Order: sequence, then C-alpha cells, then structure tokens
Amino acid sequence: MERFEGILMVGAALSFGLALLHVAMIPFGARAYRYFTAGDWMIEQSESGSPLPGLLTLGIAAILASFGLYALAAAGVPISLPFIRAGVTVVAAIYLLRGLGCFPQLVMLSRGSQKVAPREPVFSAVSLAIGIVYAAGIALGWSALG
Repeated sequence: MERFEGILMVGAALSFGLALLHVAMIPFGARAYRYFTAGDWMIEQSESGSPLPGLLTLGIAAILASFGLYALAAAGVPISLPFIRAGVTVVAAIYLLRGLGCFPQLVMLSRGSQKVAPREPVFSAVSLAIGIVYAAGIALGWSALG
C-alpha cells in the first residue's frame, strides 16, 4: 500500500466515524443538537416532535459517508465514483473551510464572548484536522489520482 493510500484510508475512517456520530445523535434529539450546536431551529423542531431534524441529520450523515467513499476510491479501493480526484479535493476543501472557523472562534473566546461555546473550536479543529489528512493524502498521491 502506498503512503497516500493509507492516509486517505484514515480520512475515510474519520468521515465514516462522523457519519455514525450524526446517526447516533438522532435518538437523543434536542439534547444532542444543543450540545453539538446545531442551531435554534433544529433544537426547536426536535423539541416539538418534528421529524425534520432527524431527516436533515440523516442527510448530513449520508454526505459524510459519501466523503468517506471518495477517500476510499482515491485510496484505490475499487468503488465506481465519478471525478475521484476532483471529488476528494472538494471534500478536503469542505473540511478545511469548515475547520478554519476554529480561529475566529478562539479569538471570540479569548475576548470573553458568550456567543461561542468552548467546545465549538474543538469541533472546528476536528474538521480542520480531517481536512489536513485528506489534503496530505491528495498531495502525496496527486499523480496516482488522475
């Protein structure tokens, strides 16, 4: 196994783990949405018994699982997906952009803002770390991905 393949396999495992986390949140409803800072609308809808938060969370889980599939395909697992190089690059960009939110969140926390929970930069940093894993795999295997 090439080094980039192993790195992308780690990225896939992390994406699948996030997908499972999202599925596991659904039975906990508003408590989980509140903890993971899903937003007032999701919390209110969940508390009122609406199925929409669960369906949206399943949709997010499906997207995260597709991110994992792209990483597996880029690592050489025989999965038939279109535009593997572009797809895995977009996935890396999404994780990195989401993760860059940790920096303004840390600044807000350092200034005593009550608008950011201390766990929010941690969630963003996790996304940033996953994006770095994807980016490293892509950089090391760029020629093999084409």
